[in-house]
Amino acid sequence: VLGLPIKRIRVIKPRIGGGFGGKQEILAEDVAAHLTIATGRPVKYEYSREEEFIDTRSRHPMRIRLKTGVMDDGTITANAMYALSDTGAYGGHALTVTGNTGHKSMA
Repeated sequence: VLGLPIKRIRVIKPRIGGGFGGKQEILAEDVAAHLTIATGRPVKYEYSREEEFIDTRSRHPMRIRLKTGVMDDGTITANAMYALSDTGAYGGHALTVTGNTGHKSMA
């Protein structure tokens, strides 16, 4: 993206914490890098909460049907799940999120 050797690139990132939201996809980092090169100064790129929801990706909305068979003593004997996930135009992590949905329903 920048045409620079990797040793010339420095990224300073605070600890984000948590496991929620899209922190794995590159959405604005290239813009900050190009602005840094153009101005010769460090750039801090920060979204407001409103901008975060307008300009970034969110997790996939889903429709889930779950049918569970349970014995009188509470033992689960069967679990059938139907999950329809709208991954939109960008399917980043689509398989992982949908797979985890099924896996965690069994926990």
